[in-house]
Amino acid sequence: MALTSVSVYELSRLGPPQQPVRRRSNSTKVRRKDAELGSVDRKRNPKRNQIQPQHNESITITYMGRPRSPSVDLPTSPPIPSVIRQRRSSSTVAKKLPQSASNPSFLRKQGSSSSLSNGLWTDCIEVVNEIGVMAKMESRKIRRLRMAVYRRVRISDDEEMVLTASRALSKCHGWTLDTCHDYLPVIIDNIISMDTSNRIIAAEGLAAIADSLGERLVKFAGMNSHRIGVDIAAEERSEKAKACIQLLRSVVRKRDWYYRHLDVESIDRLDATMERLKSI
Repeated sequence: MALTSVSVYELSRLGPPQQPVRRRSNSTKVRRKDAELGSVDRKRNPKRNQIQPQHNESITITYMGRPRSPSVDLPTSPPIPSVIRQRRSSSTVAKKLPQSASNPSFLRKQGSSSSLSNGLWTDCIEVVNEIGVMAKMESRKIRRLRMAVYRRVRISDDEEMVLTASRALSKCHGWTLDTCHDYLPVIIDNIISMDTSNRIIAAEGLAAIADSLGERLVKFAGMNSHRIGVDIAAEERSEKAKACIQLLRSVVRKRDWYYRHLDVESIDRLDATMERLKSI
């Protein structure tokens, strides 16, 4: 009787607890449909299945700028240009200079170095002056060589005979108007000759002509103008004298040019002769 009086409700409470039944939502149904459709698509398009894993791969993301994680070894500030570094270093050197200049030992060293530099400077000036003198002498020799090469003067047998004859005439004081007219061009050409003996012969010939024929050349040149009538010999003498005077005056005008191509001894020989030729 006791059992019959128990209600059904109480029996349900006394029994084991029943698990709640979960209902399938619409989302699971959609997932199943998508899976079924996907399997169908895989069967139809196998190429698409090969490409699909590429989309499932992990995508690497690169950050522009400063990273968040401190473990990455990247510079926290932009690099300093080299120009700015040089400016900074020069400014530091400029700041350090006054401190060293105020030191008395530094001033003593500076004074000793300045005295040494002055002594070296004077020695350098002397050496430069010596080099300048040697350079002038060498330049004269080079000029003479260039002129000889440019002119390509080759003394022929006739010119050697002329120089020998002019040397003999200078020693015996036998210069005449005809010999002066014939030999004077060769003598003038050998004033700056490369051969020392030829230069000496030319200088001696000019000196002898200036001493023995200077006044007579002037007389012969003006003799035709004072005479009345025709004198062929006088006209020839005047023409020869005028030609010799023109050559001698050209030598006087080109004195500086000759001196630039001669050495000191040759200049000393010609200097007195040039003074006498100015009166012609």
